[in-house]
Amino acid sequence: MPDVQVRFGRFESYRWSQERITAGTVLVGSFKYGAEVFWRQGLTLEFTNSDQDDFIKNLITVRCELRAALAVPHPLAFCSVTGM
Repeated sequence: MPDVQVRFGRFESYRWSQERITAGTVLVGSFKYGAEVFWRQGLTLEFTNSDQDDFIKNLITVRCELRAALAVPHPLAFCSVTGM
């Protein structure tokens, strides 16, 4: 699941976090062909002002959740590039 999805007109860009990829290494590939996202639950937003002292400080706490799974039926559609 991408951390951020950015749209520029008809182009989309995804940013992924992966602890196994070291600094200076980039994962590139055909994400539309090589991977598929299965959405288990839609976006859930929860708001509250009763967390700790939020009511006194006039603050609102926001929790956002999304449940999804990433399947990679074609792993050869991806490769890594080092030295970036």
